[in-house]
Formats: sequence, C-alpha cells, structure tokens
Amino acid sequence: MQPILFSLRASVVPFQLLRPLPTIFASVAGVSGECAGSEMPARVKEEFTSHLNCMTEMTKALAEMSPSLCPECDAILERIKKLDQAESAALCEETSTFNLALEQMCQKHKTPVREECRAHGFKFRDIYRSSVHVKKLALIYEDEITDRVSSLKDILCEKCYYDVELKSEESLKSEPVRSDFALYAPTSLPGQVYLDGLPNAKVPLLLMVDLGKKLEECSIADLRRVFRHQQRDIDMLYSPFPPIRLFQKVDIGYIEHLYKHGATGTGNV
Repeated sequence: MQPILFSLRASVVPFQLLRPLPTIFASVAGVSGECAGSEMPARVKEEFTSHLNCMTEMTKALAEMSPSLCPECDAILERIKKLDQAESAALCEETSTFNLALEQMCQKHKTPVREECRAHGFKFRDIYRSSVHVKKLALIYEDEITDRVSSLKDILCEKCYYDVELKSEESLKSEPVRSDFALYAPTSLPGQVYLDGLPNAKVPLLLMVDLGKKLEECSIADLRRVFRHQQRDIDMLYSPFPPIRLFQKVDIGYIEHLYKHGATGTGNV
C-alpha cells in the first residue's frame, strides 16, 4: 500500500486551489487502508467526480490567466484525468501523485500562481459553486445571534462558498432543519454545553467550541465534558481557527457521513 500523502499545505497552495481538495481526499481515503479494494458509494462518487471536474476547470482557468504556467497546468490536468479513470486499487497512489504535482507547481511558480488566484478570487469561487453540489449548512445558535455567529456565517459563505441558514436551538423543536450539514455555535462556556436541546443529528454535526485563546484557560472538567460529545458522533472544532480548517472539517465530515450512513446526503436535524 502506498503512503497516503494527502496534505493541505496552505503555505504552498493558494486557498482557491485548495478548496476542492478535502472532498477529493476524503473520498479516496474511504476506499483506502482497511477498505482498500472497495468501491465508492454512488453519492460519494458524485462528490468525487464533481470536485475533480472543479479542479480541472480551475487549472484551465489558471493556465488562461498566466500562459507561462501552461506546461505545468497541462501536467496537472493529465494527473487529474488519470485519477478520474483510476481503478479503486490505484486511487491512493494516483491521489498522492496528483497532490504532490500540484504542490510542486505552486512551489516552483509561487508568485504568478498566488497573484492570479488573488486577483481572480471571484472567478475561482464561481467555478467552484457552478461545478459541485453547494452544501447547505444550518448554523445553529443557542439563544441569540451574536457577533461570533454572524462572523461564522460570513466566513462560511464568503470564504468557504457554502449556503448558510441561521437557526435557533429552540426553533429546532418545531422546525426541523433540512440541510447537508449542521454546525452548532453555542455562547455558553465549553463546560456548560450539554446539547440537550438538540435531537440526534441525521446529518453530520460540528460543535464549534470556543475554548479561548489558550487551552489552559479551560478546566479539566470542562474538557472532559467537551470530549464526551465525541461519544455521540459529534465532531468538534476549537476556535480560533482559519477558514481552511473550517471547510476541511465540514467537507471531510460530510463525505465520512455518506460512507457511514449510505446514499442519503440530506436529512433532518
């Protein structure tokens, strides 16, 4: 088995070109390792293919923006084509090769790649949203819409390219949320978050825990209670965090949910 070299190196690859990668990597990881030789479920395959197509269109756009990058972009396109056509047993190796080729191109031509991505940010955003299934997220707040909740929504929409609906925890009792993914951003301190008001999620749920700037600010009891949420199949993200970390968590969690729960991509919270 080839080593899985799936990294998101933001210091090398610009944000715009990183955006499709978590879904691609998570899709391949689900049929690697102990699951090597198995096939992707239909919904996962759709996500995998659409994000590869997105990467193709982004690479073509980059070549048009900076013709000097055409040889390297053509090589990346060839790697994407091989990855798309690869048999299950070769997916891991082909993904690693593609990832390394992308990193090497961005490292070798760091200035032109970053300048074009920065100058045409909206172009890459449009390519992403027109190429893939844009995830609909439910951002759940505890009591009121705080600055933190509003800021999270802006990041999810503007930086991560999602569609976001704000829902109060109380409203979930009478108005189920139909979404691809749910995020819960409580205002309570970590040790006071019990999630008793939330029913078992039928879509993946990410708990946005504000631990403050220093981990040592939390007591052992607080941390134990937070970690206990993992037993309910609830993932967590501790702030502060960069947007890349956020969409990585959401996209990987979504694919893992599809692998675990079958073909249905949406559900009720």
